[in-house]
Amino acid sequence: MEACITWPLPNVWLGVSIENQEAADERIPMLLQTPAAVRFLSCEPLLGPVDLGLSVATCACCERWPSRWVRLHGRVRADISDLVDSPRSMVALPGIYRAESNAHGALSIATPGCSIGIKPWEFDSLGRIDWVIAGGETGPHKRPMDISWARSLFYQCLVAGVPFFFKQDGLGGHTLDGCEYHEYPASLEEKGP
Repeated sequence: MEACITWPLPNVWLGVSIENQEAADERIPMLLQTPAAVRFLSCEPLLGPVDLGLSVATCACCERWPSRWVRLHGRVRADISDLVDSPRSMVALPGIYRAESNAHGALSIATPGCSIGIKPWEFDSLGRIDWVIAGGETGPHKRPMDISWARSLFYQCLVAGVPFFFKQDGLGGHTLDGCEYHEYPASLEEKGP
């Protein structure tokens, strides 16, 4: 009798290490394109500020994308009113982008000459991050971590509803802004007083 294997395997978590924005821009899209039951980011050692590209829509009237990481289906042109430079700057080519989002969840792609709004039928959202871990570097030659970088990750996760775990600050501390617990709630409603 042949065993039926369901993909992705429900017991396999897949993650990547993110230490700075360059690593995030390279590794997060690869992670989001790989089938996995749970996808996580290990932001350690955290060596710089990072925009994870998590969802930031805050209104209830608009669709909320799983993340701002998108794949454009084809070339997307800016509205003529968006023209800043040359016609070449008005086009986003097919590919993967970390889009920007406004409070209503509308997405746009940055080009050298302008920001191009993208419509839902012009892209696919690559998926969501399920968990984020952050921490500083340890050891005799550790590089410093600015606590504001970890704080930024926490607030990105809070707004997007993604669980956040602060491992350590690299100096022996395990608190972030005085909180004694390590795993923060996934939403503002769960945070409590």
